[in-house]
Amino acid sequence: MKKKFRILKVIVLFILFAFLLNFTTMKNNEREVQEANIQITETDSKQFITKEEIKKILDKKYTKVDDLNINQIEHDIKKNIFVDSVNVYSEINGNLNIYVTQKTPLFRVNNQEEKFYISAKNQFIPLSPNFSYKCMLVDGTILAEDRQPLINLIQEINRDNLLKNHIIGVRKNTNNLFTLFVNYGGYTIDFGELKNYKQKLENLKEFYRQYLCKVPEGTYKKIVLKYNNQVVGIKK
Repeated sequence: MKKKFRILKVIVLFILFAFLLNFTTMKNNEREVQEANIQITETDSKQFITKEEIKKILDKKYTKVDDLNINQIEHDIKKNIFVDSVNVYSEINGNLNIYVTQKTPLFRVNNQEEKFYISAKNQFIPLSPNFSYKCMLVDGTILAEDRQPLINLIQEINRDNLLKNHIIGVRKNTNNLFTLFVNYGGYTIDFGELKNYKQKLENLKEFYRQYLCKVPEGTYKKIVLKYNNQVVGIKK
């Protein structure tokens, strides 16, 4: 008899717990959405997309927690071309939290036909109406197959402080060979094809250490890297 009473007690407690849990969930779902807490990862203190733009994306019908469709909200925000990823979740107090990661430009294509950014993930990013992002400038007709080799080259340049602070632009020539531009020294770098880019950049740094740092600025008009494992400096 005592055993049956204990079993009955457990059943009653379980039913009571389920009822309270369901009641709490229903009350929570009836809560109004109190506040949308929006956090955007900044790109060098700049934003391609603003909190106001995200608020406009949120449908006004989301007045109660029960109305929230988290997947749909994330989907709607990700449709913005400047957004890389988004994470949305609601709290029991009715607050809605939105964390947005922007796409980050690696270089900017700048030619007569078009102007746009490309990210390290090979994502297309249009120019922003809010601001201009400072990054490597690339000139010439850039095809889809050029993007990944350019990404590899520019990422390698950005990893080295000497190269990053010295090389400011890349040009694709009509013969599919590339030229690099520097911010001082008055010379250009005849890079050739983008293959073997790591070795070419190492050769360039060695040329800096052995020759360029020992001569007056403006001595050279061109540094040629396109030949196999050698550097040719052409003086003015």
